[in-house]
Amino acid sequence: MIIRIARHYARDIVIALVLAVIAAVLIDRYEKWTRLQAILNNRRAVAMLIARDQSGRVVAQGTGFFINRKGILATAYHVVKGAVGVQAHLSSGAFYNLKSFRAADEEADIAILQFDATETPSVSGLGNSDKLQVGEEVYAIGTPVGLRGTVSTGNISNPAQQITGRSFIQFTAPISPGSSGGGLFNLDGEVVGITAALRSAQGREPAKLRT
Repeated sequence: MIIRIARHYARDIVIALVLAVIAAVLIDRYEKWTRLQAILNNRRAVAMLIARDQSGRVVAQGTGFFINRKGILATAYHVVKGAVGVQAHLSSGAFYNLKSFRAADEEADIAILQFDATETPSVSGLGNSDKLQVGEEVYAIGTPVGLRGTVSTGNISNPAQQITGRSFIQFTAPISPGSSGGGLFNLDGEVVGITAALRSAQGREPAKLRT
């Protein structure tokens, strides 16, 4: 009796299994596609920053990312510390000049800048670094040694690494001098940190990421 019932529904069972496999493949491909679109969108919003002093001399080169379409950009404070003029160069070739500092926190190494722009690309969203988990996949976008829109991938090693009394996100995605001030993103495309690799006249190159 059981064998007879199994034979009767065998075709339906096989069809259901095939449909389940197809659905799983399509969902996986859709998730990969949406993640790729988020990476491409965030890459367009990341800018190479050129900071100059009062005499026009270049004092730092780093990275920043536009957080809205009104020209507001976030970066690491040390990239623009003491700068009188800052230019933001996008991978598209567009560039903007600094209009004003909106906020600056030297201790947290974060600066919010306003550029003379009315229509800029912007990152997909702002995430919550407190929700990061060990092993979670992330990616960083920066401009190491002036190479715009460079993407590197890795995992969270420690979401709250304590260094000299301060909390950092430790991750395995490689970053290089010039990437300082770029964004660290989760797989949903949200910014969860600001990279802090520093290239300065003194040659200091810390490669951690601030929460």
